[in-house]
Amino acid sequence: MNFKKKMRSALETIIYFCCGFKKRDNQVLVFGSWFGTKAADNSYYLLRYLVDQGFAKSYRLVWIGQDSLRNQIQRDFHGAVAFYPRNSFAAFRILQVAGYGFVSNGMTDLGSIVPNRRMKVVQLWHGFPFKKIGADMSSDPHEGNHVYDQFTGYLSTSPLMTTRILSAFRNYGISEAQVIKAAQPRDMVLVDQSVKPDISKRIRKSLGIPENAFVVSYLPTFRDRNSSTFAFASLGAEFDQKLKDKNIYIIEKRHHFRFREYEVQNYDHIVQASDEVDTQELLIATDLLVTDFSSVYADFLYLDRPILHYFYDGDYYLKNDRGLYAKDVADIAAGPIVYQEEILIKYLIDHDSQDFEVEKRHQLHRLVNAYPVEESGKTIMDRLGLFGGDTE
Repeated sequence: MNFKKKMRSALETIIYFCCGFKKRDNQVLVFGSWFGTKAADNSYYLLRYLVDQGFAKSYRLVWIGQDSLRNQIQRDFHGAVAFYPRNSFAAFRILQVAGYGFVSNGMTDLGSIVPNRRMKVVQLWHGFPFKKIGADMSSDPHEGNHVYDQFTGYLSTSPLMTTRILSAFRNYGISEAQVIKAAQPRDMVLVDQSVKPDISKRIRKSLGIPENAFVVSYLPTFRDRNSSTFAFASLGAEFDQKLKDKNIYIIEKRHHFRFREYEVQNYDHIVQASDEVDTQELLIATDLLVTDFSSVYADFLYLDRPILHYFYDGDYYLKNDRGLYAKDVADIAAGPIVYQEEILIKYLIDHDSQDFEVEKRHQLHRLVNAYPVEESGKTIMDRLGLFGGDTE
C-alpha cells in the first residue's frame, strides 16, 4: 500500500470511530449506486418500491450521487426523495445521522468517506456473481479488510449466491446470519405486467425501432484488463442488410464504466443505446439477449426469452481477467455458447429455427433466482424491521 492510500485509510478509520458518538435517526434512509455516478440498479429500484408503498410518509428518503443526477431524482420521485450531492458537506451531515444505508456496489456509493459506524448499511450488490467478485478476484484478495468497511446485511438471491458472497466478502466479516434471502429489487419490474407493455413501447420508440421488429440486445460484461470488446457495428453494411431483410434490430449497450471509451458507428438496424437507457427497461423491450457472462442474463431469465452467450475472448478472460466461479462454463450457461463470429450471425439471422436450450434456461433460473421476486422489497424491509405507509 502506497503512502497516499495509507493516509486515506488512516483518515477513514479516525472518522469511522469519531462518528460513532453521533445519535442515529432510524427514520432517515439513504441510497446510492455506482459510486455516485448513476441512479440505477438495486438501490434505485428498492427506493422506487418504498416510494410506491408509502414509506415517504414515515421516513426521510435520500438519494446521494453526483449533482448531475439531481433532476432525475426529482423527476422520478416527484419530490418524495431528497437529493444530496455526493461528497458535499450536506451529504456528510446526513450520513452522520442516517439510520440505514442501501448500496449496489460498495460503501463509496454514498461518498468517498462515509461516517457509517452506527448506520446499518445493506449491501444489495448488482447482480448474480457468475464472474468472481470481491476477495475472490486474484487481483484483490484483501478487499474489505478495513474496519470502516462494515455491512449489516447482504442480499442473496439463492443458496448458490450465498456460498459465493460468504467467500467474496470474507474480509468484511460477513456471516450467514447477515444474509438477506431475497430476489433483486431491480427484477421486480420484469414481472410487473401492469407496466411492461408500456415500457417496451417507450424504449423501442425512443430508439427508433418498430413495434413489430425482432429486437436483439447485446450487453457485454465489464472487463478489468481488456476494454476492446466486440461490437456488431464492426460487421459492417452487409450484415446490416441481412438484419434489414429479417426485420431484426440489434441494440448495443456498453457497460457503464466502459461506455465513454467507445465511438461506434450506427447502422439502420444496429443501434447504440445511450448510458441513460435503463438496463431493466431495455431487457423488457428485448426478444433475444446476447451477452458473455454478464450478470444481466440472470435478470433476463425472468422473461423466459432466448439467451445466447458470445464468448469471443473466452480463453483470455478465464486465464487473464477476472474469471468465473464455475469450472465449466457450460454449467452456468442459459443457452448456446458461441465462440465464432459466423455461428453468432447464423443464430441471429435464423433465430426462428435455432435451439436456444429452453430447459437449460429454466434449470438455471431455478438455481440462481430462488426467491419470490414479487416479494423482494417487502422481504428486505421486513428483515430490517422497517414498515411504510400507515403500518406501525
